[in-house]
Amino acid sequence: MIEIDPIDEPDFSIDRPEFNPLSVTIIVPLVLIMLMLTYVAYVVYDLKLQAVPNPKELFKSIDQEPSELFKAIDRMAFGLFLLSEVGQIFLCGYSGLQLNRFLHQHPAMNNYEILERLKPLVRTNMYFVPVGLLFIGVALVTGIFCLYQHDLLEKAVVLCLWFVSTGVAIRCSVIENKVRAMESTEPVLKAEYESVCQSWLQRMFPDF
Repeated sequence: MIEIDPIDEPDFSIDRPEFNPLSVTIIVPLVLIMLMLTYVAYVVYDLKLQAVPNPKELFKSIDQEPSELFKAIDRMAFGLFLLSEVGQIFLCGYSGLQLNRFLHQHPAMNNYEILERLKPLVRTNMYFVPVGLLFIGVALVTGIFCLYQHDLLEKAVVLCLWFVSTGVAIRCSVIENKVRAMESTEPVLKAEYESVCQSWLQRMFPDF
């Protein structure tokens, strides 16, 4: 029987790319800019397409024909709702998936390398929060408008997307709580990790 030298054995292992924080810091601003530009472009396009000829026509009494402002809101409500809900689901889902993958790779806070891998993910999550709140506010207002003014199909879409976005948000919140509850045996590392988590909970933007 021929013995194979271990040095000559083929290596079937797959080299995984190392985590690169720059990939997060580049992707996040670009995604946010694209979402906000889509928002602005949609509103500007609609207003330009249906420009209000006279500012006095913006508001009319209830017993008169709907005002131009009401018509503009009616035209944009469902589209803005879809943009807001898709944006909210994307931001929450993306952050949740990144944190969940981190948890599977690092179930405990054992060294500083793990903490350094966590920091850019937490920054991403924190940067998403104000934009996500904007999406939630717009989706709530436009969704209620659609429920009162639009047809049955659009009402069903509104309710379904609300259900989906709520489920994604709850799941993301559970994952975030698990990340903030990781065990650490080293006192100095644990103190720095808890400082990051405290900033995550109490500040609008990261200070680490």
